[in-house]
Amino acid sequence: MMDRVEAENNPVPLVLACVAYSMYKNEKRAWITEGTKNNGVKPTPEQLDFYVSSWSDLNIERTFAAAKQEIDNFIENIIAATTEDLKEEVFQALFRQIADQVDAHSNASVVRAQSLSSLIKTRTKNNWLTAALVDIVVSVTANFIWFALTIVIIMGLYAQFDLNRLADRAKNLFSPQEQSQPAPDKK
Repeated sequence: MMDRVEAENNPVPLVLACVAYSMYKNEKRAWITEGTKNNGVKPTPEQLDFYVSSWSDLNIERTFAAAKQEIDNFIENIIAATTEDLKEEVFQALFRQIADQVDAHSNASVVRAQSLSSLIKTRTKNNWLTAALVDIVVSVTANFIWFALTIVIIMGLYAQFDLNRLADRAKNLFSPQEQSQPAPDKK
């Protein structure tokens, strides 16, 4: 069979030819095993030659189609197995990037809060209690805002969004809503 496959008029990818040849060899081995079991002896070389020559172009095409299907199934299984891992890696990378940006922004907020605090301190030198309270309020407020923003971003990363449903909701926000009118009073 391999000489027929390697002929110039039948150019096929090597992987496909190897898988098809393997399938042919499995069928040949099964034929030999079945014949030995039924007849009690192994087939003669002439019988083996007859079996090989009985493989028509239709049998070869059928074997190639089955081999192509096996390769396609293998590729689909590999893609399906790696898709979840790739999604997780992307989520982790996005999470790290957002966390770094939030940290950088938090640090910038602390610097701004400290500069604002020092400005307030210089304007209220006599009132240190007011300066301390303002400093605390500014720091707590800035940190609360960034903490809340971080939680919203993290929740957004792991939430499953249905973009079609989200688009429908957005359209509904801008389209007039039908308001139910109360039924007229019947007296």
